[in-house]
Amino acid sequence: MTSPDQALARMQLAAALWSVEGANAAELVDAACDLLVAGHDGVDLAILAGVMRKHADDEAPALLAAALRDVGLEPFEPDAHEAQAIVVRHLAGKVLTGELKPDAFVWRAAWTCPDFAERLVALGEEYLSPNGRPVQQIDADVLGEAHVLASPDGT
Repeated sequence: MTSPDQALARMQLAAALWSVEGANAAELVDAACDLLVAGHDGVDLAILAGVMRKHADDEAPALLAAALRDVGLEPFEPDAHEAQAIVVRHLAGKVLTGELKPDAFVWRAAWTCPDFAERLVALGEEYLSPNGRPVQQIDADVLGEAHVLASPDGT
């Protein structure tokens, strides 16, 4: 079973991903369900949790802000810096655990988290350079950057 803190962190990540990517509204519904199961409560949270997954794209966004407030979280504005920080830390963690390839991390983080992408874009351009460094060296630099971004003070 998910702890209340884990469920809260999952919802914060889902809301941040929604803010910067605008995709996967069903994840918002799933995260709301996890919060209820973990012991969190709130009328708007329950309404969000009750949205059918097939209707999530249409209904969840309008319910998200109130559901977040039910559990003490503030909603993110689209592409908010704080949301980008959460997402880039999440993506960096995924590349460090091998769930995401370094080149995929570079492009996804650069696209979704432009506030943190300057160094990543430069590394991404190296991937595209026909006469550049070997991919393994670029990957190593990307992993180094991911270590910095994954740390709480790295963003």
